[in-house]
Amino acid sequence: MNRFQVVYKVFLIHLFAGLINELVHNNSSISGLGAISSAIYYLIETQCFLYVFLQWIDVEKLKQNVYQVLFMLLWLIDLYLKLILKYAAFNWMYMFMLAILVILGINVLTKNNNGNAFSRRFIVIPIIVYAIYWIAINILMALLYNKHNQQLFINLYSVINLINFLSYSSYSLALIWAPKKEKYL
Repeated sequence: MNRFQVVYKVFLIHLFAGLINELVHNNSSISGLGAISSAIYYLIETQCFLYVFLQWIDVEKLKQNVYQVLFMLLWLIDLYLKLILKYAAFNWMYMFMLAILVILGINVLTKNNNGNAFSRRFIVIPIIVYAIYWIAINILMALLYNKHNQQLFINLYSVINLINFLSYSSYSLALIWAPKKEKYL
């Protein structure tokens, strides 16, 4: 693990959090544990991607801290809406954070960076595709969902499994081609 740069270590934290979240969802019989696991995963996922993207576009430390605090506040608002007000219909704040990550991801892709660009694309492109699809599906569901088109939305949500499979395949390639940590004399 010491052979990776810090941003790739943070990215690995995201991957391990995703694995734990999936294991909880697939193996837990405790009511509500999946929702708690997902909420925690959303925080870790957005914070990790935010850190990685801000590092890659060379945002100054103070602005990085502002972004991270903003994301934490949005996550807390989302958690408050779900737990206290019992408004669990949609993850509006999560969608907003994903939209910000899409914008930052596009900045990473368009930034003229050195030889690390190849590995970065294998991380940035899948999260952009996932985020845009997830946001679109949830907005459509908020506006158009009814009992008659329930099966359509089930089918649309099942595409996320394919996107996740392709994303994790891409992430594997990114880690294989990740630049190694420089050694100093």
